[in-house]
Amino acid sequence: EAYTRDDILCMEGLMLLRLNFQLTAPNAFVFLKRFAKVAGIATTPRSKTELLAHYLVELTLQEYKMLKYLPSTTCASAVYLALKTCGHTPWTADLERHSTYTEADLLQACVRDIHELHEKATTNSLQAVRKKYTQEKHGNVSSIAPAHLGL
Repeated sequence: EAYTRDDILCMEGLMLLRLNFQLTAPNAFVFLKRFAKVAGIATTPRSKTELLAHYLVELTLQEYKMLKYLPSTTCASAVYLALKTCGHTPWTADLERHSTYTEADLLQACVRDIHELHEKATTNSLQAVRKKYTQEKHGNVSSIAPAHLGL
């Protein structure tokens, strides 16, 4: 009982002010925005590659088995797959530095699981995400065929 209730509330207020009330935990879309920027696919208007990465991440949100991956891993894997699918170099030194994932790290379970989701998207019982990305404003990226991983 070293502090009063008012002391604690006052200090909490000071801490919130100092942090500009920015208390959100990083989620998948925070990582996706960063990795897309580093990859050079975050453009205005949005590039097909960026839209495809968003589509792939959204596919993971409806799959329970994807909860085992960190949001940063999911997003790095989605960017990797989007780049590969669109014919770009799938992983660069800049992406490795900013994400802390090597290409060898990514070519493991998460990339394979997202790739599988992409392959099965048309037959999945949950169709809302796929239908969303058939719209022109989302680049109709759900119609893009999955990349051949060759793993």
